[in-house]
Amino acid sequence: MNIEITPGKKEIYIHRDADFSGIPEVVKLNTPIVRVKGKIVVPAIKFFGSMGMSVTWNSEKRILSISSSPLSDCEVAYENIPADFIKGNENLMTWYNENNMKPGISYKRDGEYVYVLIGAGEKPTGGYTIQIDKIFFSSVDTVSINARVNPPGDNVRVIMMITYPSTLIRFKSDTVKTVIGDIIDVNPSDKEKWITMDSTTVSKMELYGLDNVKLKDITGSDSKAIISSFAESIIDPNPYVKMIAGNVLKATMKDGYILTFTSYGSKTNVIVNFEKDDDNRSYHLVAPAIAEILLRND
Repeated sequence: MNIEITPGKKEIYIHRDADFSGIPEVVKLNTPIVRVKGKIVVPAIKFFGSMGMSVTWNSEKRILSISSSPLSDCEVAYENIPADFIKGNENLMTWYNENNMKPGISYKRDGEYVYVLIGAGEKPTGGYTIQIDKIFFSSVDTVSINARVNPPGDNVRVIMMITYPSTLIRFKSDTVKTVIGDIIDVNPSDKEKWITMDSTTVSKMELYGLDNVKLKDITGSDSKAIISSFAESIIDPNPYVKMIAGNVLKATMKDGYILTFTSYGSKTNVIVNFEKDDDNRSYHLVAPAIAEILLRND
């Protein structure tokens, strides 16, 4: 998702496709966007609300609180189905044949079900797979999908021909009008200088509040969930809102690296910073378990 902001205008444009294709969603603002001392200032409630977040302002403490909409916690139960399953339905087969080689997400309602086709587009060989990370309600009538395209493994034998990987799912709903989402192509080379995190390499994990006050040490099941989520995480090339919303996780490694995880309000994504001596780099990650821990209030 990309958000287009222009100083002086009283509207923002939300591009659900990372390449700015398609028709953007227009969100009207009560006041115009302004530039103050080189920084862009937008009305917080409308701006963050357009991304499925809730915003509250404590006038006494002068604190702006931003949290994900409860709808993002409502996952959609779905089932994977083979293309042969819809062969007897002419309308669905026509839709499928028109879209199964295209990259992205297409959908079609048929009776009580919504059918969704997730396509990776053209790939140079076989062996590519599509993994669905999460399907959830981003609004009352909109379902969002987070998925990734995994390349073949290093030692996997594949057919040397152009392929068009896709996966077909369906779910029951009489209210859904729109299905949107992000599909990320996983590039193994993105993690060539990655940090290994497991029970033998971590010295300690600590959770801090936004005021940099330590809240607690992280151990047990939360520690295991973080290690697992980090190992399975992928780098998200899409832009994100540069802000901190939620707590901060610091993992101190035995080799001296400090990994700092921060949230910008997403239920699936986090920012991680690697720091040791002169090595200081940040990544935008898809890591739902870590994102959930950072946004918890316990």
